Amino acid sequence: MHTSSRPSPHCWPKIRGDFISLIQAHIKRLFTPTLPAFGLIEILIALVVVGFFLRNSVGELFGGVDDARIKSAISQYTTIRGAVIQFVETFDALPGNFSEADQVFGQDSPVGRGDGHISGAGLDAPHKSEAAAFWLHLSQAKMLSLPDIIAPDRPLRPNIHMPDSSFQYAAFSVKERPFGWKGVWLVLGAVNGSDTDGGAFTPLQAKKFLKISGLRAPQSGNTRIANGRGLDTCLSHKDRLNFRSGERACTVYFRLWGG
Repeated sequence: MHTSSRPSPHCWPKIRGDFISLIQAHIKRLFTPTLPAFGLIEILIALVVVGFFLRNSVGELFGGVDDARIKSAISQYTTIRGAVIQFVETFDALPGNFSEADQVFGQDSPVGRGDGHISGAGLDAPHKSEAAAFWLHLSQAKMLSLPDIIAPDRPLRPNIHMPDSSFQYAAFSVKERPFGWKGVWLVLGAVNGSDTDGGAFTPLQAKKFLKISGLRAPQSGNTRIANGRGLDTCLSHKDRLNFRSGERACTVYFRLWGG
């Protein structure tokens, strides 16, 4: 009598279990490192090294972005200053202070006093403030392109009704004789009421503005640094940048005209 070589059905569970065990053993060998395991000290050293490189890489990345924004802001200043010079040469008046603006640009254009000075708050409505009408006159003269149209009877919106500063937390405005400095100045800082003279930059960022502008002293030249309104941690008592502070306490000023 011929005897079947097929295993008994009772053997299948054991065979299946052996097969699974064999597969698991191969998978374990495949993913188990052959090198000896690292000790705790080696792991800590590796983490410190990786953290060091990550910190430097991230710092360089954000530092590069910061530099690009600062250069963009300085470029905007150069463009605005060029537009002011062109306006004065064309109309013999400062934008915002132009007494014949309604005759040249239309009845809705704010009329300035024509005395060679710019008054008012930087973000007020152009009909109330020459500093706000400054942007409207340059736009109406087609000497400066702005992100959006200005309504003469409404307050200005930061980075919308003047060139974009490229900083989310800072905007441009115009002010005459800040801190007694002669001339008309472009202010770059945090919005503070109807002005932009609030602290927006750290002392280290402020230093970059000076460096890119080819300057060193924060209180001389056509680019200057000052404490944001109500703050005192940007500059030391000797009018030097206070690098011990990481607070956004600095405001940047660019001379536009006069002085």
